Amino acid sequence: MHSKADMDVNATGAKPNVRNNCFTLLRYVFFFCIMCNHYFVINGKSDVPFDGLYFVQGFFIISGLLVYQSYERTRSAWEFAKKRFLRIYPAYFIAVMSCFVLGAVVTTLPLREFFAASATWKYLCSNLVFFNFVQPTLPGVFADNPLPYLNSSLWTLKVEIMFYFTVPIVWHLVKRYGENKVLLPIIILSIAWNVSTRLLYYETGIEMFNTLNHQIFGELAYFYFPVYAWRYREKILDNRWVVIGFFAVFVLRYIEFSFAVLDAFTFTIVIMTIAYKARFLFRISNVTDYSYEMYLYRYPTLQVLAMLAVPFSPVYFVSALAVIAVLAVALHAFCKRFSYNRLVKQLR
Repeated sequence: MHSKADMDVNATGAKPNVRNNCFTLLRYVFFFCIMCNHYFVINGKSDVPFDGLYFVQGFFIISGLLVYQSYERTRSAWEFAKKRFLRIYPAYFIAVMSCFVLGAVVTTLPLREFFAASATWKYLCSNLVFFNFVQPTLPGVFADNPLPYLNSSLWTLKVEIMFYFTVPIVWHLVKRYGENKVLLPIIILSIAWNVSTRLLYYETGIEMFNTLNHQIFGELAYFYFPVYAWRYREKILDNRWVVIGFFAVFVLRYIEFSFAVLDAFTFTIVIMTIAYKARFLFRISNVTDYSYEMYLYRYPTLQVLAMLAVPFSPVYFVSALAVIAVLAVALHAFCKRFSYNRLVKQLR
């Protein structure tokens, strides 16, 4: 999701200037679709245009493709962990702290009550360690909005971090036993978890099953099937009939929802085909990737609009998008200047 492994490196080791894929463009498309979804949901609209979770899983697929390859090129698990930490946590920390300050500004409670509430500090502590589910709200903040969450999208970062923890273990198991004996069981068990928890939620209505459905066990297939498919990329992507078949099932999924069980497979091949074969998009994708930083600020920005009762309109949606972009660029530059560059030099 956030790797620089998708850069095309020339034989001399010089800095690349053109990507040989369009993952950055796909990230921006996924971000836009998720933002549209949440703009509708946060404003209490039921006719959402996109399935936000579906495109979150698109991010997981891109992570599987790129982060696993990044680990293969890394000298040690410790170095891999430091690189992942530097890319994820500084921006995440600033986003959580800035949202905490925002909460203190917009809370309907007197500041003394706000800071005296145990939920306030529970929010800060749990969110700083990616446990957003423990306390997703702040006292008196967005309480009158259709959804009271300050930044509900942070749950995906917890899952992403957990993926990273599994990579060194899975890599060593694959080296010893092979892809078929390691990756296929992970993928099959993940899909079984996803389907069973989804069915239990539909049958019982118990929210716990819906929560379990979105945890790491239900998402592992979206991370590791791309790893498996990468091993056979030439046989898959160079066979037009195979690609057409996957695209056909991908389209049928929107007609017949039962095909959703195949999402991890079909969406992966669709993403890989577009990313590596749509060469006319490579130059468009050759831009700085701010999608992670934009993702961090998207939900609270939309919540502020809902709190201010700003009319539901494409004009305000585009305005919010502009604000998020400015915040993201500033956050990216700050982290790169004061954290990322200095610490990366230590790794070399």
